[in-house]
Order: sequence, then structure tokens, then C-alpha cells
Amino acid sequence: MSIASQVKTSLEDVRRVLSSEDRCDIIVESLMRGLDRLRALYRSSRSSFSQQDIAFLKQVRDVMHAIEEFEPARESAREVRTLDEYEDARAALTAIAERVRGAAVARRIERELADLIRREKTFSNSAAFAQPIKPSPLAKLEAQAPRCDCGEWMTLREYETGYFWGCSTFPQCWRKRRLTREEHSLLDPR
Repeated sequence: MSIASQVKTSLEDVRRVLSSEDRCDIIVESLMRGLDRLRALYRSSRSSFSQQDIAFLKQVRDVMHAIEEFEPARESAREVRTLDEYEDARAALTAIAERVRGAAVARRIERELADLIRREKTFSNSAAFAQPIKPSPLAKLEAQAPRCDCGEWMTLREYETGYFWGCSTFPQCWRKRRLTREEHSLLDPR
């Protein structure tokens, strides 16, 4: 096989990895092998590489570095507790997503970024308030919701003097049930 055809095959392998693989470790390993092979070919025959090939390989190197940065950025994003940390994590993931645009792994990075954005409202304004939020008594009780006779979950409903369980499919189902003493004690632990 001629050096020119080896270059062409190696470049196609690199393109295939970028367009089809979304697992970071496999991408980095494959790209490192491919770039090592292409470096060796470049040393033996520079004339087999066009300016477009060289520009593409420089882009590949940047994509590979961005992919290597993704895992630590992803871990940081999952541990965000404050708005400042959120903004830093969002900026880092956005920059990485821009650098890998067009590669299959970009979808995975964009999913992580979308997940972080969905969680934005849960972050406090400062680290001093970054303690886990304790669920309210209503939320605790709602988490223990019983099933209605129709098979659906019941939900807490409020009326003038307190709460009761009502079917979550209301108005299709009108079933309701009083709170038990234990449930009342969760709401008013006197």
C-alpha cells in the first residue's frame, strides 16, 4: 500500500471515529493511535499531505483536547451547588461543545449542558446557602401518596380547615380520602 493511500485510509479512520463514536475514552484512544500513525507517515512523506489534511489534523488535535477536558468539566457540573459554580460549569461545557461541534460526542456534551441548564433554578446565590434544601412537611407527605381506587396516585388537596387526599385525575375521578393521624402528625408535629 502506498504512503498516499495509507494517509487517506488513516484520515478516513479519524473522520469515522469523530462522526460515529460518543464514548470519550474510545475517541481519545482511537485519535491518539490515528494521529501517531499519521505523524509517522508525515515524517516519511510530507508531500502526501495536503494543506487541507494538515488543517484538519490541527482541528482533530483541538477536538481531542476538548474531549479530554469534558470528563472533569462534567463531574464539576454534576457537583454544582451555587449560581457562581453553575455559571462556571455552563461556560466550560459550552466552550467544549463549541470545540467539538460536528463530532458525534457533541450530542453527549449538549445533553450534559441541557441537564445542567434544567437544574439552574435549584442553585442558590452563594456558597453560604448551598446546604441541601430540606423538604417541607407537605413534600414529605406528598412523597408518601397513596393510590386511588381507580389505580392512579392521590395528591394532597387543601380546603378551609386542612388537607385531604384527592385523586390526581380529578375531575375524571372524584374519589377522596381523609388524612390519617400519622399523616396529620407529619404536617403538625406538636
